[in-house]
Amino acid sequence: HQVRRPHCRNRYGCEPIASCKTNQNRDSSSRFRMNLSDFPQVYSVLKSIPDNESTLKSLERADSAWSAFKSGKLPPLPEVIRTQQTPMGECEHELITASFDVTVCGGTLGIFLACVLQQAGWRVAVVERGDLAGRTQEWYVSRPELETLCRLKIISKEELEQCITVEYSPGRIGFGDSADLHLEVDGVLNVGVLPSTIIGIVKNSFLRLGGTLYERHQFEVADVYVDSTIITLKDLSSYSSGGAQGAGAVDTNFGQKGTLTDSVTTEKKLRSRILIDAMGNFSPITRQARGENCNFPDGVCITVGSCATANQE
Repeated sequence: HQVRRPHCRNRYGCEPIASCKTNQNRDSSSRFRMNLSDFPQVYSVLKSIPDNESTLKSLERADSAWSAFKSGKLPPLPEVIRTQQTPMGECEHELITASFDVTVCGGTLGIFLACVLQQAGWRVAVVERGDLAGRTQEWYVSRPELETLCRLKIISKEELEQCITVEYSPGRIGFGDSADLHLEVDGVLNVGVLPSTIIGIVKNSFLRLGGTLYERHQFEVADVYVDSTIITLKDLSSYSSGGAQGAGAVDTNFGQKGTLTDSVTTEKKLRSRILIDAMGNFSPITRQARGENCNFPDGVCITVGSCATANQE
């Protein structure tokens, strides 16, 4: 199918276009074997973009991960959630770095929930493997969804408008080459939001409220005791940052009362009443929940966004 949008321009002067085409003649097994190296021109262009090394590496990691996932050749499943039938002992108490009510692992979306909980009076920590900055590629959402953030008072209406790059309606959805098979929708995924901007704003709000952010820290394992959970983190501060690092990220070294951690120690242990998994598709917690013999999906729907200009005549 193809998704076509009416003429509208974002702040870069480009018209947003999203499309997904299926080639019915291609053998499915060959389609699953494709990876980034199969597209040398795309790879060359991405590599030539200044300051794009982290994005390219992230794409390479994602490509390798999806290839392994589709082939079923995943590494051995680690046990990352370990359930204990006793209260936490004195030895564990001595190793605790900090204590929280809620720890959210995965900051890109987790920062929104964390900010709401921190505002409600909970002691909240967010753990992010890379720098919590967001990407420059737009997210498409609906206006009512965004207004929920305003109602929750984690972002103002004025700040929200700063994050919106394009808004259009209606959208036209077409199927194949048939002119008769199409659908026009109003107010559905029609607002483009810049993740690096909105995440930066909410991140700053979270820190102002007293939340704690562990950037460049990787979740390793969680020991669930009767009375609390101990979360072990690996400090990646001395390593090159992983994950998406969008341009235009907000500098958070502004002396607010929130805590930005940047220690040189290699391991931290957090005590938390609640652990929330927001680490996405390849979360080790999700993998353990699925089990060794989990069913693999029949396919994956990849959404690709781009910009283009056209001759208005």
